[in-house]
Amino acid sequence: MTQENTSQRASIDLKGLQEELQKAIDDDKRYWLENDAKFRAVDQGTITYDEFRDIVKAAHLQPLECKDLKNLSTSHKGCIWNLVSGSSGTSNYIADESSNSTANIENLTMTKESFLKNFKKCSTDQERFVMLRNISVDGEIPRIFSLEIPVDLMSSIVRALIEFDDNPESIKTVYSILKHFTKVQRFELGLQFLSSIEKKEYGKLFDKLLASTQVCQQDLVQLGITECEIKLLREKYKV
Repeated sequence: MTQENTSQRASIDLKGLQEELQKAIDDDKRYWLENDAKFRAVDQGTITYDEFRDIVKAAHLQPLECKDLKNLSTSHKGCIWNLVSGSSGTSNYIADESSNSTANIENLTMTKESFLKNFKKCSTDQERFVMLRNISVDGEIPRIFSLEIPVDLMSSIVRALIEFDDNPESIKTVYSILKHFTKVQRFELGLQFLSSIEKKEYGKLFDKLLASTQVCQQDLVQLGITECEIKLLREKYKV
């Protein structure tokens, strides 16, 4: 056997050992991630088995980079749900393409991808709220996000909803959007990825929403929106 063949065989054996070692390391890491997730799920106390299973299954998922978000409309095709914010607690969804106003928003009958594109065109949260209010009138939000919504995007929408005015139409927009989000898949699981800053923003929105019920209480009651209903909705967001 030549020296060249001996060297090649040794190289192949070394590669196999490296792969085996890496697999053992990955398996061990995932085991402990899932084990920690199980304890975290149990600590919540009131979750269902399906939610428990989802938390454990998602234990190994990692935050996406900004470049991943920019490819949302191409490679991911609306399938991303595990989006967590960076260390600053702010969303990357609206980091760029924000120089245009709502006047440049495209046709409001849209897909999830075109919604993201139009949402980023708005330069302020006030403009984003106007966009949300306009498409909510046509019932677009439940259609666009019929199955799930990325956590980062939900937090960006919440920041925009904080800009609502104290009138029945705006309050109805906020309430209906928040209520719909509780019905999408993995809503409970998504809340686990909220940063402390995002949780404060959610709390701020509900505080303002509850305060607004005193301004036009009678009109809101006719719309089926009461202080009690808002408090029940807030409990689902755990803020």
